This record gives sequence, structure tokens and C-alpha cells, in this order.
Amino acid sequence: MDDLHVIGTLGTALQFVKLPDKTVKVLAEGEKRARLLRWITHDAYPLAEVEEIDLFSRVTLETEA
Repeated sequence: MDDLHVIGTLGTALQFVKLPDKTVKVLAEGEKRARLLRWITHDAYPLAEVEEIDLFSRVTLETEA
């Protein structure tokens, strides 16, 4: 897990397609930015606790528009 970034994207997997060469093609849609807080031990796959990053924490004329 050391090679993964601390900041990432939360999203939804919209579609999975199994290809003839046994690979899987995934269509995903990013929704929000997030920061990794900690890894959670799980046998089958990695889990993480994250917090959403508020991109517009300061209200300015530009962000309000």
C-alpha cells in the first residue's frame, strides 16, 4: 500500500465488461476528492477510511458565482 497516493477520488463504477482476453473494462465516474485517513485490515481486499475534501471551503465571489 506504500505506492498509493494519500489524496484520491471517490466515485462510482457504472459498468463492468468482461473482455475475451479475460480482462475487465470498467467505466467509472468520479464524484468527490478524498484524503486517506487509515487502512483497515480485511482478508479479501483492502479497505480504507477516508474523509471528503471540501474544494470550496472559502467563499469568494468566484466560488459563489
